[in-house]
Amino acid sequence: KDDAAVKNPFLADDARGVLEGLANDLREAAANAAKTPTRTRAPSVDEAPSVVAASGNVATWREMMLKSDNGSSARLRYAIAPAAHASAVTLTLALDRVEARGSDGANALLHWGVLDCAGAPWRSPYDALQEVPAKSRAPDAMSCESPFLGTGTKGEETATLTLDAKDDGVGAVVFLVRTQDCKVWFKDASTNGDIIINVRDAVNATRARDSSTAATPAARRSEPEAPKKRTEQKSVASAPPPPPTPPTHHSRRLHSSSSSTSSSLRVTRTQSD
Repeated sequence: KDDAAVKNPFLADDARGVLEGLANDLREAAANAAKTPTRTRAPSVDEAPSVVAASGNVATWREMMLKSDNGSSARLRYAIAPAAHASAVTLTLALDRVEARGSDGANALLHWGVLDCAGAPWRSPYDALQEVPAKSRAPDAMSCESPFLGTGTKGEETATLTLDAKDDGVGAVVFLVRTQDCKVWFKDASTNGDIIINVRDAVNATRARDSSTAATPAARRSEPEAPKKRTEQKSVASAPPPPPTPPTHHSRRLHSSSSSTSSSLRVTRTQSD
């Protein structure tokens, strides 16, 4: 009995040591958990997922942040992919997380042009490209304005540009994003300047692919046959051709003079009435 009484203090000390060890282990585990980052941030450019573009080709979405001089901000995502028709690429822009201070950020407008190379002046898409998006307009002789269209996906608005270049002078697309009332103009947040997306590599790759396809002997042999078949089909028809229908499209050309205040617009574009 006396021996047990002597040992009791040591038993209590042992139990205390075990409890303190467990407490230290718990504190260590909590500290390690706090050091492990929780993945709540938006994916970076390299982590952006691949998606199927409108043309059916797989494209990688990249993103950048936009800002304005009054502190407004927005997120822009973009993807480049081959277009459905030859020698062209599509640039799809998606705008969301718009915070336009003192203005309505909905129905934003893309104020854009093209560049031959870095440092070159803006060039009008009407002069450089075969087509521009529907409902576009030319505010001056060096740019075009096209609407962002709502997609219904978490407030996202998109604009798709078909870059079918008339010549070799299309190396990049340059633009700003503005609100309808012109109170907020969004720029590249990283440079505080114009937003520039390089498209030369994509355009050159598409042209090289199409040139290679056109050089195939089978393709050269088959192409002359199509007009012949169409001509023969027309000659078989016994009924006279119907009278011409009213035009459903119209063209407009952009004329620009050296004076920016007296410039007139020369535009070639096709749109439904």
